[in-house]
Amino acid sequence: MESLRSLEPDLVIAMFYGGNDLKNVMPLERYFHSRGSPRAPVELVPEGTDPGPIGESLDFAELGQLAYLHSNPLDERIAVGTCASIAPRDAPAVRGARARFVCVYLPPPLCAQPTVFAEVRAAVEDRLRSREMDVELSDRMADEWIALLREHGLEVLDLRAQFQSAERSLLAGGWHTNLRGNALLASTFRQELEARGF
Repeated sequence: MESLRSLEPDLVIAMFYGGNDLKNVMPLERYFHSRGSPRAPVELVPEGTDPGPIGESLDFAELGQLAYLHSNPLDERIAVGTCASIAPRDAPAVRGARARFVCVYLPPPLCAQPTVFAEVRAAVEDRLRSREMDVELSDRMADEWIALLREHGLEVLDLRAQFQSAERSLLAGGWHTNLRGNALLASTFRQELEARGF
């Protein structure tokens, strides 16, 4: 963040993706705290069976994170706390550059648009339920992450309501935002930032 000083920004946006950012901090967290390797994630669909409506969704970052946390349940709270500790360390540098700092939560597909992806979500929920897992874990962890950031006095923009209200898919192959998704992000940022005095 110190490198931003030369750019003299008015605003810095830190985007957090709820589908895999929590899991992605854990290898380094485990290494630096000498907690060893995690347990291998559960197989949501046994090898050699038909995945049905889930199809390529087994490659979703969201499902990979759910599978990882089911196999390593103690990492759930640690992952939230670790992710929530990163932005407050960056904030002073941003504020020192006289920039506004806003953290943004981008929800994963099965929580972002449960109606649009109802068939896939239903298939995923069946698989998760058989292993005493649930897809709402992503939302619960997002709530905890946002609450911790706000306790640190940081501004947070939660995009879940905007995504859930959309009637068409905002996601493209590979589950990145498509043109509609990017347009929604742009219009939401503009509205929110104008409301915050920009």
